[in-house]
Amino acid sequence: MPSEAAYLEPWVRSPSGATETQYLTLIGRHRLAIRIVEDRRGLMTDYCVSIEHRPAGGWLPVARADMAHGTPHIHRFDSSGREISMKVTGAPVATFHDVRASYSRDYDAVMDLAGRADGKGG
Repeated sequence: MPSEAAYLEPWVRSPSGATETQYLTLIGRHRLAIRIVEDRRGLMTDYCVSIEHRPAGGWLPVARADMAHGTPHIHRFDSSGREISMKVTGAPVATFHDVRASYSRDYDAVMDLAGRADGKGG
């Protein structure tokens, strides 16, 4: 486990020796896909959280949170999988702490959007 001091170091997006882990989980009628990239010390350097639905024919995105270009944001999609909006959810990333905080906030937001798509949220 990295030290708390390590999280205050300047963020490096693609460090040498980084590892990528992907998770897929079914949640009701949705599929949650998570991709996390960590450096050798276990510090998260990048992420993507996506919730998808499955109409006839295959999986389509509902919402996706990521840090493309170093700024956390969420993409929303219509029922046909076409992007309808993109909202910045935080300031540009400067430290590893920023990555961790952005991931936590964006994960919760994507899960909330999945609930709304199911008619369970506000």
